[in-house]
Amino acid sequence: MRQHNAILASGALTAQLQGTNHPGNLTLGRGQMNLIQTKDISPVKRFSAGLRMRQRRLEARRVAADGIQVVNDDTTLAEIRKFRRYGYQDIYPAMDLVNDPLDSSAVVLFTRDDCGSVNSTGRLSLDNGLPFPQEPYLSRYRNSDWTLMEWGRFIIKDERTSALKRYYQTLYRVATRLGGNAIVMSMQPRHIGFHQNLIGIRVLEYDTGETYGGEVSLACVVWELTHTKDDFFNWTGVTK
Repeated sequence: MRQHNAILASGALTAQLQGTNHPGNLTLGRGQMNLIQTKDISPVKRFSAGLRMRQRRLEARRVAADGIQVVNDDTTLAEIRKFRRYGYQDIYPAMDLVNDPLDSSAVVLFTRDDCGSVNSTGRLSLDNGLPFPQEPYLSRYRNSDWTLMEWGRFIIKDERTSALKRYYQTLYRVATRLGGNAIVMSMQPRHIGFHQNLIGIRVLEYDTGETYGGEVSLACVVWELTHTKDDFFNWTGVTK
């Protein structure tokens, strides 16, 4: 197995966890929930949405930690997608990394090594009407005053770097800057303890049944930003 620290992993929109409390025609089943159809949007709405996303990515760049960059063009996104395939092919071989519509409504973060090659990436997807992969577990949040975002596609090639702390600095700053107050994630159960102790995440489901062809069923967790532990702020240096 390639030495990638794929700490958090949520898959593509198709052929994985989807939900009923969100637009779209869905079929549901534990570990196999597929999007059949989503509502088309008009060219005008699509253009307006594109403008809003460009503005949000600009805001993200302003608060990103040193060394963390924000994808702002198709060429870089293609490079990121290639890196994802390389990072996940042994860990989650069944994950659909081609049909990935959440990229269009996401802030995609990345870093480069000294040679200019991408060596880490993560994606903060904003709520734009498409279901998140963890949708079956989110009804409590959908039915109350929470603004959800989804963090996934998180790969760090060299876990010995300080990238993890810088990503979490950036994740908190960007989410709060853009009006989010809860971040949903899929992760391997072995990573739950770290996130509970440091951040205070809430576990919605320990065993979703979703493996993406890997050996471990992923858990579904949510980070309620307003309930973040002081340990997180001490570790990252981020202010509340």
